[in-house]
Amino acid sequence: MMTNEYIMYEPLTLDTGKPMFFMKYKDWWNEIIFDDKQNFYTRRDIILFITNKDGGTHVDPTLNESYAALTRHNSLGWVDSSGRPSKNNPAYVAIRQIAYEVLASQKLFLLGTFTRKKLPQSIFEMRFVDESKRFKWSTTDYTYSNETFAIVSQYRKEKRQVYKNEYKNGRMVRIIW
Repeated sequence: MMTNEYIMYEPLTLDTGKPMFFMKYKDWWNEIIFDDKQNFYTRRDIILFITNKDGGTHVDPTLNESYAALTRHNSLGWVDSSGRPSKNNPAYVAIRQIAYEVLASQKLFLLGTFTRKKLPQSIFEMRFVDESKRFKWSTTDYTYSNETFAIVSQYRKEKRQVYKNEYKNGRMVRIIW
């Protein structure tokens, strides 16, 4: 969120107007959610950094260098029009977002029956930086630059099938499987 006075991270909601995707747990858990051009951070990384080092189960006197860069030194580089960094910590907001995704996923599946249809025109892949870091990629559902495509093309890919679920209340959800 950016105002005239400050910039700060905020969790998303279901009402962003953007397509929502459900993924296999391993893809979701290991999906890259932050990239500061030096390090990739997954949901798993954020949860484990906070629980093991930053007050979740205890506070470690020394923080992992990459986690400290993200949370203490604004390695993502977001600043307001006056050059001031964000007023809050992106990792703490990510914890809130991750919890929201888990609860929202459960709620959507509890809504009742739905119709599941393949979306053959959607091309989705998981791109693997390594076995514990990956990101979803689509040449049909995302707009991207040539620079981004050159970066993405260097990683191993695995195809995923996209399904459309329509719930009784009319809400549409895409599932990558």
